[in-house]
Amino acid sequence: MPNTSNEDFALQQYDELLRIKPKDAELWAGKARVLKGLNRLEDELACHEQVLIISPKHEKSSDRTLEILVGSGRKNEANRFYAYLLKYDENAVDKFYNAIERRAHHCEESEKDFQQANSCYDWALEVWPNYLQALVSKITLYAKFNKKQEALDFCDIKIRQSSKEAWPWYLKGVLLNMLGEHKEALSYFDEAARITPDNNTIRGKTIALAALKDYAGAALVLEVAMRDSFSGRDLNSVQDLMWLGKLQAMAGFFGSAVETYGRALEISPSNKDAWLEKAKLHKQISDNSFFSWRQHSKALNCYWEFKSLGGEPQGDLENLIKARKTEMYRKICAGIGGTIIGGANGTLIAGIASLLYGWQPPVDIGLSVMKFGALVGAVVATPICYLIEELSDKNACGLSLAGSAVLGNGALFWGLLGAGIGFAISDSTTAINGVSATSVGGAFLGGLIGTWVGALPGAVLLSEKDGRSLYGAFAGAGALG
Repeated sequence: MPNTSNEDFALQQYDELLRIKPKDAELWAGKARVLKGLNRLEDELACHEQVLIISPKHEKSSDRTLEILVGSGRKNEANRFYAYLLKYDENAVDKFYNAIERRAHHCEESEKDFQQANSCYDWALEVWPNYLQALVSKITLYAKFNKKQEALDFCDIKIRQSSKEAWPWYLKGVLLNMLGEHKEALSYFDEAARITPDNNTIRGKTIALAALKDYAGAALVLEVAMRDSFSGRDLNSVQDLMWLGKLQAMAGFFGSAVETYGRALEISPSNKDAWLEKAKLHKQISDNSFFSWRQHSKALNCYWEFKSLGGEPQGDLENLIKARKTEMYRKICAGIGGTIIGGANGTLIAGIASLLYGWQPPVDIGLSVMKFGALVGAVVATPICYLIEELSDKNACGLSLAGSAVLGNGALFWGLLGAGIGFAISDSTTAINGVSATSVGGAFLGGLIGTWVGALPGAVLLSEKDGRSLYGAFAGAGALG
């Protein structure tokens, strides 16, 4: 047995203080806490009674009194105390029902006593006839204890008694959903909606449609209801928006689902689940998209928000981070390789021209063609290089060399084309010297400008609003380069 000497001493101290201050509510509440530890419920109740005489709105004492009376099954006393509580506590209904439901759950889960649990819901329905939450809990209890026919009979009785009201039709629809009879459940939800459109009915109908794998139909029903004004809890809550986003995603409406999760995040920016689902959607869109880089960036931005809120690492998104890092290194290598290859090709031709004709590049034509080669080489080589990236296997090692070759030789080609212009307006020596200047300037500077100078503003555009990811910026730089 536990050592009660400390509790006994505490009780003596409280008794002495209460002789001095008999109207001190907190002293009575303190004594009640000690008695609770000793499991002396009757004495504890007496203390809480004194607290409420002194301070009728004392929340902790009223809550504990309700818990003791309901938990010990003292129905009449609990009902009388509930009538008292209604005068002082605006949340009295919720508190009383929650206390009854906790007792029902205890009977159901700990004692496996169907009769006692069922009697608790009957108690609630005596206090609040046709209280929907108690009715749903009661049929849920029937279903859990495999009392299907009793549950169906109960719902049918309620329909006969109140056939012109929506709630009994809704109740049977909920039961049929639980029993897996979703097609039949839809007819009951439709009848309930015909009598009185209600948000609860809308939710039940979407659950039935989703169970029948009509995700598009369920999403449409919920979207239409969100635009209308029905009774009951607002359908535009975070919970309902999350459900709508899930339905849209399962129906393949990925773009709409992203927008819906965005609406949920406007209401609750710290909702981890919404950030995670949005990240997964962006990744899924990227898997089916020709230009995947932007969706990858959005997916990772959402995933970083999810992790910053304490979310657990997700394997597929962690792999995406690794893939993006690998892609960054490839594209940087492609850009550098393109510059080197272009410069090497140009230098080779310039060297041959220098040996055969001497190094005398004409300044006027040479500089003009060099600028032309750099500009056009960068502009034309950029999309070609990126298209090769998109069309090829993203894990192929040779992709970097392909991008390098396109970038470098693209600049070289346009540089040589510029030299051809020089040949058309000058003699052969000038043209060859133009080739020399164009090879070095057009190829080397074309690759350099295309990779780095042209890529820097693009990096800001491709790495989302705030450019938070350094390697996202480099990936964007590589893409434009």
